[in-house]
Amino acid sequence: MDSLLTSLLCTIVLLPSLYAIPEIEVLHRYEPLKERFLSRVVRQSNKACCGSEPLKLDMIFDLFQECKEEVGDVGKQNEGPCLFECAGKKLEVLDEDGKIKAEEYVELCQKMAEGDEQLEEHIKDVCTTQAEKAKDFPQNIQDKFKCKLDMLVAFQGTHIEILLNCPAELKNNDAECEKMRENMKKQIQQAQG
Repeated sequence: MDSLLTSLLCTIVLLPSLYAIPEIEVLHRYEPLKERFLSRVVRQSNKACCGSEPLKLDMIFDLFQECKEEVGDVGKQNEGPCLFECAGKKLEVLDEDGKIKAEEYVELCQKMAEGDEQLEEHIKDVCTTQAEKAKDFPQNIQDKFKCKLDMLVAFQGTHIEILLNCPAELKNNDAECEKMRENMKKQIQQAQG
């Protein structure tokens, strides 16, 4: 897996719930933990821990290389948000200003869950909620980044919600999935102090 995708997976998986932190600097606590935690996540990235099919995340990730060329060198802190903003615009789930279009984001989520009707229905509710949270993201945190955070925040929230709060009838309780859930919970707790 290339370093760009690895870096972005770190961003998705390791960011704490950004609504729970007063300042974005708390994210620096994750630096020493990234590689150790990510190595587990990468190995299990095709695992369906909620539903019968893994989410089709390549719909977003396949755009990152193209976006990397477009956004150029924006620095480590801005790379993830800028790539997600670029991909979101290409997928037409963000407007010209980088703000999320809730209905389109929900449709994208359902496409990522295509083939698993129960998960499609569940993800519709999750993505609706996460799109609304992205719209209400605190401006004082947004101001610290060059690009809009809407897509990254919605996607991260969706990922966490799907993994940690999967309905019992969709939940895969095998050892790998349980380990992923426990690791994510620990990372979030550590970030929240």
